[in-house]
Amino acid sequence: PEVDQSQAARFLGGLVFYPSLLVDEHLLWEPVDTHKAIAKLSIGGMDVQATFYVSGKGEITRIEADRPLIEKDREVERWRIELFEYRDQSGFMIPDSFEFSWLFSKGTVSTLKSRIKRFDIELA
Repeated sequence: PEVDQSQAARFLGGLVFYPSLLVDEHLLWEPVDTHKAIAKLSIGGMDVQATFYVSGKGEITRIEADRPLIEKDREVERWRIELFEYRDQSGFMIPDSFEFSWLFSKGTVSTLKSRIKRFDIELA
């Protein structure tokens, strides 16, 4: 179950790269304020949620959620994805770069910084 929960949390974090999935039937959106909403994913008898932060331009700038760490005996930790410089990629506005970090109680650890050079989507 923890692996499934971890994969579901990762799925929520990847939604910004597949904007059409932001309206998936398994997602329930709860607005918090004008710049923040909670996405709740219910699938396979499991519930996972993430907080999405949105700029005044309507771009998702940050996503935060809890996720089990397989390496740490399935301890649940908070993670964050920061998203930068949106641009058109195959007809979709997606972030040009992002940074993934774990938000441990002892401090934040950035584990991945990436820039997307090319992003192709084939629609069926």
